[in-house]
Amino acid sequence: QASRNNGYGGGGVGAVVESGTPYILLDSSIESAFQSAWKKATRGKAFSSGKLYLTEEEIEKMPTLIFQFQSAGSVDRSINPTTVANMAGDLDPSSPYDVLVAVPATHYLQYNKHGNFYR
Repeated sequence: QASRNNGYGGGGVGAVVESGTPYILLDSSIESAFQSAWKKATRGKAFSSGKLYLTEEEIEKMPTLIFQFQSAGSVDRSINPTTVANMAGDLDPSSPYDVLVAVPATHYLQYNKHGNFYR
């Protein structure tokens, strides 16, 4: 888990989600936490943007990245966040109205059919 206080409101760069390209750029201040979580999820493998030669079975075993986006201050607090899909609810009692977006490996790794590898 990386700090969720790196957004624009906190004065940091935050994350850039660019709809025109298939990339998500994260602020460098969470690199250490991300690398640590990645190694734990992949049994000691360091994260790299290099070539990955993986089978479909191995892709299915890769971690799903979960992004937590801070809810707007004007969110309807009469809604029970534990009953709404993709709200943090009980997963983060301190911010139950935040939105969670899960990104499986099949969506964050890009397959290169000419070289038969992922990045």
